Amino acid sequence: MKSVSIDRSCPFCGTKGDPLIEKFGSDVGNPIYDLAQSLMPTWQAKDGICGRCLDKLHLRVSRQISSGENEIVTPLPTALRLNASNKYSGKGVTICMIDSGFYAHADIKDRILNSIDIPTGNRKGDFNIPHHESWHGTMTSVVAAGNGKLSAGLYKGIAHEADLVLVKVMNRNGISSVNITKAIECAIQNQEKYQIKIINLSITDDWPISHKESSVDMAVEKAIERGITVVAAVGNDQSAAIKPPANSPGVISVGGINDYNTLGFEESTAYHSTFGKTIDYFSKPELISPSIWIPVPILPETDAHLQATALFRLYECPGSDFWTSYKNNSQIAGLDPEVKDASIFEIRSLMREKIKAAKFVSGDYMHGDGTSFAAPIVSSIVAQMIEANPDIRPSEIKSILSNTAQFLPHIPAERQGFGLVNPGLAVKRAELEVHSIGEMKSPVIDYENNRIIFIYHNDMAEKIELTGSFFQWEKKVPLRKNKTGLWKKSISMLPEGHYFYKFIIDEKKWTEDSGNLYKEPDGHNGFNSTFFIQR
Repeated sequence: MKSVSIDRSCPFCGTKGDPLIEKFGSDVGNPIYDLAQSLMPTWQAKDGICGRCLDKLHLRVSRQISSGENEIVTPLPTALRLNASNKYSGKGVTICMIDSGFYAHADIKDRILNSIDIPTGNRKGDFNIPHHESWHGTMTSVVAAGNGKLSAGLYKGIAHEADLVLVKVMNRNGISSVNITKAIECAIQNQEKYQIKIINLSITDDWPISHKESSVDMAVEKAIERGITVVAAVGNDQSAAIKPPANSPGVISVGGINDYNTLGFEESTAYHSTFGKTIDYFSKPELISPSIWIPVPILPETDAHLQATALFRLYECPGSDFWTSYKNNSQIAGLDPEVKDASIFEIRSLMREKIKAAKFVSGDYMHGDGTSFAAPIVSSIVAQMIEANPDIRPSEIKSILSNTAQFLPHIPAERQGFGLVNPGLAVKRAELEVHSIGEMKSPVIDYENNRIIFIYHNDMAEKIELTGSFFQWEKKVPLRKNKTGLWKKSISMLPEGHYFYKFIIDEKKWTEDSGNLYKEPDGHNGFNSTFFIQR
């Protein structure tokens, strides 16, 4: 694809500021060109089109091809469903993917800086041969940074130009905390060499323990101190406990949402992801992201890949060649090669059901689910934020993602944290961030000087107020913004006890403190931040 100036408006949606694309394959017999010109007869390729509108056209063509009463599922591209920025693609940013194993898939192959096998100690792991351990990491890495090569660009990740370092942690005994810790330490050691800015962890340790006792969490916090943003999947069992690394105070832990493969989240429901309090009583997750109907690659050269390829080859075969193709492909497609007395229509119907049951999208992709995919979506958004502002720090990234998230009132607060990740707004805030706030914890209990200091980070707010149980929720006091970009308010020390508070943004939005991991439900499907005074 060839991008052109961002100073022109998209002819289809009128948006200005996003790169326009004027070359995306041949314009002769290209169904996307044909559809574009049918919608706007005066449009020519040289006029360009924004990436979001191109995705919509591509998706519409894909659905036309697979249309029918029992339509094969065509997942929405991730950037389209989240209305992500088209201005950035993660270029120049390196994501370290730590996972069970990997395969150098066509969608990422040209941007893998290094691949490391922790269990064998191989500093240049061979990920060119598909293996059962390769499935999970291949899918997560393509979700984060795939360029959609095998889907003609449709299923590209939000950070489709980001570089990757792939670190395998699984051996024949599974995934251990020892190997996860080594992998994180390996990323820290290679931080400067590969300019690693993000670590994605779509894996968990075995046991829920305190972050103070977990070697995984200690390594995570060390990475964050070194300037690496760490994103972790929170897990897929809503009745389970939060485990390392998602329980870490500095990590961005990600839960899930089911948007039913539609644009808009008004009718969405919570995914069955893990949520609640950690051993240390932190509330997790911080954010939610789409976790189902996610386009993911089928691992090449596997039985699933062979079956999907055969099914779609046969499904898309014209009637004149159907029976010849059926003879050649039926057995590997899992169909009866000796079928009798069945019409082509009936066989296509059977194939459609097989395709849907296996979650296949094409010969190369399927749709998957799990917070394992929600986390790399957030990592890809972080890559956009860093590309927009290379000096931004992990604490600022976490604060911006939390403060820009879209809270969904029809989903319980405990299951969504600050809400649905909002990539477009988060990237805009990152562009405008000019401060370096460093580590931000609030409130600061200063026993020596008998003061309590509340701190909040929001460069876009014009007014921030504090209220709480210590004011009987009646009084509101303004915070003052300092030169570092932080809003602060100091109050006198309170008597010993347990207190609750909120911030009020621009006299409209009541919110908990993004710098405080301790919070409790407020009885109105929200949270109050909380702290203790102990003498």
